[in-house]
Amino acid sequence: QKTNTHSDLISIYAIDQNNVWAVGARGTILYTKDGGKNWNILSENTAEPLKGVDIAQSGRGWAVGERGTILRTDDSGRTWRRQESGTVAGLNKIFAISDQEAWAIGESGSILHTADGEKWSVQKGNDWLGLHDVQFLNKKIGWAVGDLGGIFFTNDGGQHWIEQQGLKFQSLFSSCFVSAEDGWAVGWPGVILHTKDGGMTWENQTSGVYDELYSVHFIDNQNGWVAGQYGTILRTNDGGRTWKQQNSGTDATLRKIYFVDSSIGMAVGDRGTLLTTEDGGNTWKKQNSGTTERIRDISVGENKLIAVGDNGVAIEYKIPVITKKPQKKLFVEEPEPIPYESDVKWDIVKTPVDANLRDLSFVDNKQGWCIGDNGTILQTTDGGNTWEVQTCPGNVNLVGVHFISPKIGWIMAEDATFLATSDGGKKWVILNEKNRPMMIVEENFSSRKIPYNLKHAFFPISNEGWAVGQYGAILHNIDGGPVWTDQDSESNALLKRVQFIDEKNGWIVGSWGTILYTTNGGASWNPQTSNSGYDLEGLHFINANEGWVVGKNGIILRTKNGGLTWSSQKSGVIDNLYSVYFINEKEGWIVGDKGLILHTIDSGISWKRQNSGIDKDLYNIVRVGKDLIIAIGADGTIVKLKIEGNV
Repeated sequence: QKTNTHSDLISIYAIDQNNVWAVGARGTILYTKDGGKNWNILSENTAEPLKGVDIAQSGRGWAVGERGTILRTDDSGRTWRRQESGTVAGLNKIFAISDQEAWAIGESGSILHTADGEKWSVQKGNDWLGLHDVQFLNKKIGWAVGDLGGIFFTNDGGQHWIEQQGLKFQSLFSSCFVSAEDGWAVGWPGVILHTKDGGMTWENQTSGVYDELYSVHFIDNQNGWVAGQYGTILRTNDGGRTWKQQNSGTDATLRKIYFVDSSIGMAVGDRGTLLTTEDGGNTWKKQNSGTTERIRDISVGENKLIAVGDNGVAIEYKIPVITKKPQKKLFVEEPEPIPYESDVKWDIVKTPVDANLRDLSFVDNKQGWCIGDNGTILQTTDGGNTWEVQTCPGNVNLVGVHFISPKIGWIMAEDATFLATSDGGKKWVILNEKNRPMMIVEENFSSRKIPYNLKHAFFPISNEGWAVGQYGAILHNIDGGPVWTDQDSESNALLKRVQFIDEKNGWIVGSWGTILYTTNGGASWNPQTSNSGYDLEGLHFINANEGWVVGKNGIILRTKNGGLTWSSQKSGVIDNLYSVYFINEKEGWIVGDKGLILHTIDSGISWKRQNSGIDKDLYNIVRVGKDLIIAIGADGTIVKLKIEGNV
């Protein structure tokens, strides 16, 4: 088709079989109201290449491009006016859910948003490389993908963007969600990722290729296609568990693939390549596109396909059996907030401190100790109803406490200072004042010693303990004495929590989805696959097989086989979760930001809120005796719940 422009055309959008817009280099905007028989140049004078366009049925929409360019139309593209974007970053794509609300993405990790169709605000930027694709399912739920394997998610309309994955040696060019749970992202080198939990975890699928994959399209949660470099076309009919290569008959890079149903589809790409199939891709036929230029994008209208590309190419191709409706965006209903257990309320305990509290240890249902920041040590003798301050020989943050009797106990500090008492805490002494362990770090071809930055200590039996912290630090103590030895984690993650179920078997969780496991008391630590990039904060195993992990942005993982495989559970929140505790295989609690307490009685299949009565962050939760649960947190917060002797 004749477009009357020589500008590269980069993106196209159709609202029906007749009304179509194309945008491209040098601010070019083309419009046809007769299905491409006649193209009108609406704009070619902004001096900025335009890369994305989205126009609603009402005729209102936007075009975006280089140097933060955003143009707005209120009359189906007949006239355009510039809007202030607030950024100079190049914008690569725009996605509108109405004629008033839209998101634009681009370079430097930029994500912009408008709620009224006029004013734009930067939701995220200057924190990444390029973002290449974006999709929203409603006003709240959306994803953006891009360089360094970046996958960003929001469930509040972009007020918060969560990095679900990133800092990987890969680039993601395209994504496709078929529901709020099932989605795929593809890119380089031969990367295909799949999520079945809305992006909490992403699993690598085997593509069998190492090429750049530029486009992914699924028609449901089983049937999908991927296209990319050197004419690559991949097909799955089992949700990506297996991918089979199809013979495209070309070595040209394919930029876009689209299917109407399980049979009818097409792919376009470099050198004017236009392929069609009527049997699901078993055979591909090369069609005469009328050009040798690169075809960048396609749009489906009634009984026709329109393709655009370099040097102003616009191509119309008709397939009699194709759908008579243009492509429609997938929209899903916003999820209902998780319910409260209205008949449950935790009791708030007054404490004599305002420091953040981190750990608890009870020797029976009455006597216990609680430790926290700035050398805070508290003792209770009445089951946590009242607490008294004990004197700590220092002002360091404390991260772990353990008592084996009413008299004998230990405390580990953030900097690896190790305290002990033999009189129930009336007097605490530093065991390793002269030989406190130091961390050795390598910098600029030399090594130096720095203090440890520990986050948690755990004593599974008697007087043996482990402590974990920054830069993959793991320390081990075998006898409650002053000597702590380093164990090699082979990780540089910030390790946040450690638990052993006996003297041999233990787990550690930390940043970047890190889960480590040992079967030999820490002589060696091996990674387990979480398939998540979220920071993990807490864990609890009830036996050698069953365990739960929680972390940032509402993530919950569960294993039934000791961590050989982990599956996600839906928390219903995006708050940070810091600690989890199960009293049996069915009933458990999670605590997190701003007094959040979640409760389950079905192993985590469903969670409900409980009223903590406070708005302070809660960092830890433990069981005391048979009938009491205690949670501790910020600013001296302690809350407790009677559970009537559950086992």
